[in-house]
Amino acid sequence: MFKKLILAALSCFAVAGVMLSSCNGTTKEDGEDKTSDSFGEEPRDSVVLLTAVAEGGAEDSSDYDNRVVGMEESMRRNRKYLLDLFYGMEKDSTGNYLDDPVLSAIPGLIHKEYAATWCIPSDSVRFEMTMGIYADKSYPSDAVRNVLFRKLNTVISEGLSYDSDEKQMSLLKRGVKCNQSTDSYLRGWQNLFNKVTAMNGYNSSFSDYPVIVGSRVCVVCHKIYEDSKQATYIVEKSIDNHSSTGCPAYADYYTIDKRTGSILCLSEFLSRHKSDDIEALILKEYRMAAEAAGFRASGITGEELIRNANGVAMLGEGTLIYFHPYTIGCGAEGQYNIIIPVR
Repeated sequence: MFKKLILAALSCFAVAGVMLSSCNGTTKEDGEDKTSDSFGEEPRDSVVLLTAVAEGGAEDSSDYDNRVVGMEESMRRNRKYLLDLFYGMEKDSTGNYLDDPVLSAIPGLIHKEYAATWCIPSDSVRFEMTMGIYADKSYPSDAVRNVLFRKLNTVISEGLSYDSDEKQMSLLKRGVKCNQSTDSYLRGWQNLFNKVTAMNGYNSSFSDYPVIVGSRVCVVCHKIYEDSKQATYIVEKSIDNHSSTGCPAYADYYTIDKRTGSILCLSEFLSRHKSDDIEALILKEYRMAAEAAGFRASGITGEELIRNANGVAMLGEGTLIYFHPYTIGCGAEGQYNIIIPVR
């Protein structure tokens, strides 16, 4: 019984995907690039595999010990990168949004908040619209920065779409100029947010409208891995539309060539490896992730996992293949972020 209690406690910390947190990129010493992908940890040449858990049958002491070791390894990897959802969406006791405790501890990550009163004349209500942006101040190259700012333009406009009319969306979809510094880019979004707010039409004549629960969108753009040729970034969007849509969130991970700005795609990655090998690895890791999080792994095959993947990215210890919420599981399972030990 004691073993089962320990196992249950460890399961609470294992997530459906592999949560990641990182702040360092490429460091230089004597003119050479050194790969860094964690909070000051040295790069590692070896890849540690999660311990496989045999299906079915009674769990003897060796199976138990192996499973605990596997969960501890999963928990260690969870702390290493930023692979979680709902960053920037935590509220205090008064309902105000807090600085995200994880993101706020990362040096070089700029945080900007925008807020205004919006109204819905057709429903005779008003509410507070807030938008948070967390973005790295510096990037390995202009090509990388421009690609990521284009991605941010898309996710921000999508995040504001729920409460925007056709004219507002037309303006939002134009986005902000990408070929500029992070500070200028964020000022551009402040100006655009103010313009869209003005188009919302709120003025003193709506001051008697009842106040309803507000809406929020928060986006994150941060480097989680870099080597001499490429860098990997998380671009995440979380939204809360008047507490009525379940606070949907998803993250994409982009490995970008620092010279050309090209993004690694799944077909390119698969062309480097035998499909059977990749299917077996991802199926094994998916089953372990689902079971560690307390869910029953579905009967999906390795080939189906590959076909339904939302993207692929390189990390220091292997390759991340990820699945947005609802892609291969129910909403409660969240996003699956599967790391397989191949490059």
